[in-house]
Amino acid sequence: MQLQVRGKNLPLTDALKSHVEKKIGKLDRLISPWDTATHVEVELFVDHHRDNPHRQVAEATVRSKGSVLRARDGADDMYLAIDHVVGKLERQAAKFRERRRDHREHGKNGVALKGAEPTATPAEPEIGKLVKRKRFEMKPMGLDDAMLQLELISHDFFVFRDRNTDMVSVLYRRDDGHFGLIAPEE
Repeated sequence: MQLQVRGKNLPLTDALKSHVEKKIGKLDRLISPWDTATHVEVELFVDHHRDNPHRQVAEATVRSKGSVLRARDGADDMYLAIDHVVGKLERQAAKFRERRRDHREHGKNGVALKGAEPTATPAEPEIGKLVKRKRFEMKPMGLDDAMLQLELISHDFFVFRDRNTDMVSVLYRRDDGHFGLIAPEE
């Protein structure tokens, strides 16, 4: 497991680094059964938001073969924030491991998508400014794997490269609890 720890707006002490290494090391037992080449990025920073000044925040991303786990949490103490993030990652890893086991035992579940239209479009779109940019590696995956990833990251959508068409598609969660797929025409 490769671990990268960064500090933003706070000094990254050896004690913080060793605490992160110790806590992330516990994740290795949950992740290693499906992947030995895991990359973990941990970012520690102080959130200077006016509603909650000096909140200590820990954010972690675990990239491994076929999956990405993400967690973010904050507390008044950085060590506590790290503990919370690792707890979230452990729950996500256990959930992923259980689903992979169920998937192997029962075969593909064959969940069909119920339409690919977005649920609503705004009448007058507001033009804002770009405040955050994310980059990620897109490995080809099937629709079942994309649905599993969407569940794991707890977002409303997931962008992936479809293994069958080699085109970029967007999987999203509809208000009715089902999934929708946005894919370009071939």
